[in-house]
Amino acid sequence: MSRSVRLKDVAKLAGVGIGTASRVLNNHPNVSKQKRQMVLKAMEELCYRPNEIARSLKTQTTKTIGVILMDITNPFYGNVVKGIEYIAYNKNYSLLLADLNCNMNALKDRIDEFRDKNVDGIIFMGTSVNDMDIKIFASRQIPLAIISTNVNVKDKKLYAKFYSVNIDNEKAAYDATQYLIGLGYTKLAYISGVQGDPNSSIPREYGFKKALKENGIQNRQEWNKYGSFTFESGYKAMQALLEEEERPEIVFAFSDLMAMGAAKAVMSRGFRIPEDIALFGFDGIENGKYFHPSISTVKQPRYQMGTKGTSCLIDWIEGKESPTCMITLSHSIIERESTQSLL
Repeated sequence: MSRSVRLKDVAKLAGVGIGTASRVLNNHPNVSKQKRQMVLKAMEELCYRPNEIARSLKTQTTKTIGVILMDITNPFYGNVVKGIEYIAYNKNYSLLLADLNCNMNALKDRIDEFRDKNVDGIIFMGTSVNDMDIKIFASRQIPLAIISTNVNVKDKKLYAKFYSVNIDNEKAAYDATQYLIGLGYTKLAYISGVQGDPNSSIPREYGFKKALKENGIQNRQEWNKYGSFTFESGYKAMQALLEEEERPEIVFAFSDLMAMGAAKAVMSRGFRIPEDIALFGFDGIENGKYFHPSISTVKQPRYQMGTKGTSCLIDWIEGKESPTCMITLSHSIIERESTQSLL
């Protein structure tokens, strides 16, 4: 069996010392352009790949980022992870993935697993983090980026321990509701997510109700339903809405998955969308674009959430930047087939 190519083999082929080859490998500036090209050419000819384990022992870094998700089956995370992977790949970092299966009690164990693997940083995507959660991360001395997660941290000193990248969920729901009222809708219902969820459900409910109040429209409690950000829960919530004595003109579902589930319920009763009941979603996932009818929605910049959070985290890991904490990205409203103007 042939042995693996070593750095001294590269140095020998390039006609330079092993120290020069090492400096090229580590992108050290103190190497002439000519020698750098000779070493890179030798690496290519020999198909040389550095031993990352040996390098990590020497540099005390692994060029690895741990990613913790609340629920890996939720398509919301797809584009976020795509953005994370894009930046990580271009910065020569690898990713490790952990799924909490919607169980925050498993967070501490996942953090410790990543610490044991010597990850250089962690990206967390959940529902909410508090002082205790941040202290757990901080005690492990692992740089942290939090994406699309409510930050309920009271101790201001902890704000130097993490980055947070999110949208303003209350404003997004407010803007969307104002948009729907502008189309002429006056009988508006909502299907929220898990009741009491601080990241998505509560702020989106606030934004919805604020817009109604400003326009003199009553928020009817019987039209306030709850799901769990899933297709099935949207279907069941919509079935309950259709049992009410009076039917709303439009239902604002606080996730696209619930909006699609609601659409299934509407069509199963023989109603037309948007002529009989209109629907509006939240998130901007690709499924909603190709659903029939396509779902009008609030689009979150999910890819940008991933790229921004990862870029900031790597800059912190490499000592280029300290946390600036709260980063709020802009949302947008996408008009599709599930809504229409009543004016």
